Amino acid sequence: MSEQDKKPEGNGTPPAPGSAAGPGSEPSRTPPSRWEKGAGDAAGASKQGSWFSAGPPPADKPGVGKPAVGKPAAGSGDEGRPALKPLLLIGAGILAAIIIIVVIIVSLANRGTEPGSPAASSAAGAEATPGADGVIAENVTPFDFKSGQCFIDFKAATQNATVVTCETPHAAQLVGTYFYKEADKFPGKDALNVQAEKFCGAVELNEKAADYPALRNSYGLPSEGTWQEGDRRIDCFVVSDKGNAIKASLID
Repeated sequence: MSEQDKKPEGNGTPPAPGSAAGPGSEPSRTPPSRWEKGAGDAAGASKQGSWFSAGPPPADKPGVGKPAVGKPAAGSGDEGRPALKPLLLIGAGILAAIIIIVVIIVSLANRGTEPGSPAASSAAGAEATPGADGVIAENVTPFDFKSGQCFIDFKAATQNATVVTCETPHAAQLVGTYFYKEADKFPGKDALNVQAEKFCGAVELNEKAADYPALRNSYGLPSEGTWQEGDRRIDCFVVSDKGNAIKASLID
């Protein structure tokens, strides 16, 4: 008979992991499921280093065992949610600024256009630097005419006109304007004509007017309709029957 190798017999308890089985023997390969448990402490908790879990980590470590202070717990649905209160405050501030800007723009646009402001000025009627041809503003409405302005190719007191320097050859000049009070009632056409004759006839022209014999007076009067819209002005024009023949201001 041949001799067969036999496994060494023991007392049934495998040696601890890493211990030697004896001289010339191989290290034990006992599976972890059969390792002995580590010795417990006084409270019965197992020491670290045994093959099984040593219990939950300390609860005072953020992110382990309980959520860190100030952070939403996992799965609560609040992860990544932005703070709403600061956003609402910023939005309210932007909205208030927009409202203020709109109110300012509307106020500036309506300035001088209220009833009772018959001589309201616009950008077209405002004084500006004249061009090389002497033109100051084009297509100016009669409501924006100013006393002393001179007009080229003048048609009528009720039509838009081009304002030029009075040294530029022109056909008419606004030499005076009378204003009724805002609270006045419409006086009627006859009373308007009487007032125009009285006021415009009293306007004194300078000595340069003698150089232009073909001059006549023309009036701009409010109608009943424009009166209801705030028109309270009577304009006094001196007009040349020879067209753009006047080359100086006729009033001082």
